[in-house]
Amino acid sequence: MKAAVVGALVIAGLVVFGVGGWNDRAALAERFGPHEVAAQPGLIALSAPAADRGQQITVIDPKTRTMAVYLVDAKASGGEYVQLVSVRKCEWDLQMEEFNATGPLPREVRGQVEPNKRR
Repeated sequence: MKAAVVGALVIAGLVVFGVGGWNDRAALAERFGPHEVAAQPGLIALSAPAADRGQQITVIDPKTRTMAVYLVDAKASGGEYVQLVSVRKCEWDLQMEEFNATGPLPREVRGQVEPNKRR
């Protein structure tokens, strides 16, 4: 588990520092769109500006179906920091058909499509 966390932080650091530093946000926005992806065998890291709060780094481990979200802030009081915001194993989430969904719900669409398939 420690190796996974260290790996995630290394990926996050590479994503943040590899784009030329995070202090020049205008240059960062010009170089990359709002969401960028970096990958390493076994891990996926997504970087996005976090409004006035620096960068949000999302690290996904497809093998364990777990994601971690970090906030990287260069202008924090007391200096730069990396803050772990959330970790979630999403294996069970991905098996739900609907959650916080609005109509038409998947079962409603299926009910309309399946009769057409039988014809």
